Amino acid sequence: MAYHPDVRSVARVATFIDWLKTLFDPKQYPWFGDQFIHPREIGRIPVPTTAETLLPVRHREAGAR
Repeated sequence: MAYHPDVRSVARVATFIDWLKTLFDPKQYPWFGDQFIHPREIGRIPVPTTAETLLPVRHREAGAR
């Protein structure tokens, strides 16, 4: 993901960026990792539910980077 560093100073944008990164986390979704996973194996991998994925990330302190 590419974005200008200044946009992280806007709390709602920083929250969105953090949330978006969680959707591509290889710890939760191994197929986004460096190791190849055959499509046949994907159905056997436990993944978070939609409710867990859509929960908002913790709000960062104002001005934190």
